[in-house]
Amino acid sequence: PRILEQFLSDVTYDDVTLLAQRWNIHRGVVIDPQRNLGKPVSAEGGAGSYVLARCFSANGNNADLVADLFHTSARAVLDAVEFEESLRAA
Repeated sequence: PRILEQFLSDVTYDDVTLLAQRWNIHRGVVIDPQRNLGKPVSAEGGAGSYVLARCFSANGNNADLVADLFHTSARAVLDAVEFEESLRAA
């Protein structure tokens, strides 16, 4: 149980059903079964973290441009990039 506590604290639960609603897997990135088929998405805007990171790379690492394209913040783009880079490093 103590090992699981660390992971379960990152899960948001529904107030009514008390079921797991979404998992905060990284700063600004969540897994939500209701969005993007459960793939990691930006908590702020809902765009897939992979898509944001690829667009960031394809546009000369310009977070402001990608943020404008996806109607989100540059911070959300950079969080997605950081998350995707951590997956590659693992």
